[in-house]
Amino acid sequence: MYTTSCSGIKGIRSSRGIYPYVHSFAPSRHESHPMRIGDELHVRLRFADGNEMSFFCRRANDMTELVGEVRQAARRKRGLVKMSVRNASRGWTLEKPLMLYGEHMPQRSGWGANML
Repeated sequence: MYTTSCSGIKGIRSSRGIYPYVHSFAPSRHESHPMRIGDELHVRLRFADGNEMSFFCRRANDMTELVGEVRQAARRKRGLVKMSVRNASRGWTLEKPLMLYGEHMPQRSGWGANML
């Protein structure tokens, strides 16, 4: 006795199947501000003292990757900033607060702090 699956391979049971590969979407891409790699993202950081920094990015696939790119580019800055993101490819804008940590990220605490 054998099982069949939607992949067409005998003996393998799979809800999605193996072939053809269907890209699964991360939950962060289902938010109200979708983006993909290749989108023209213009980012502006506004500091409390009135200074601004601007970035252009095409490598971010979601907001998590974009924040990582921004933190890498502004790694010498520290403090709470207002981040404005404009996706020129999809036609949306977003403003949200972002904490920059300078050269070092916050120290870990809790039970896993000494396990590095």
